[in-house]
Amino acid sequence: MYVDFILNTTTYSASDCLEINEFLKTIIDLVVAWLKKVPKLLQKTLVDLRRNPELYLVDEDVALVQCCCELMGLLQRLFCCCHRSLRYYSYYDEN
Repeated sequence: MYVDFILNTTTYSASDCLEINEFLKTIIDLVVAWLKKVPKLLQKTLVDLRRNPELYLVDEDVALVQCCCELMGLLQRLFCCCHRSLRYYSYYDEN
């Protein structure tokens, strides 16, 4: 929700943009760390997950695997593949 709010607001100063860009870079680092970790977790949890789809409620590893949709949605917004994220990039784009 925080990323959506940041990308949809249109009134930022130059210093705000620097902080926001650092935050968005941190989000990308989070997703990259997840992508590196998930293959091993998937091998470990896939069998149990097929038996009990609600296992994410009690198993942290399964919960990490199950957050794929949310993290890929974040990437979609960060890479401007969503019309709602266009506002930030159209006003405050920095190469």
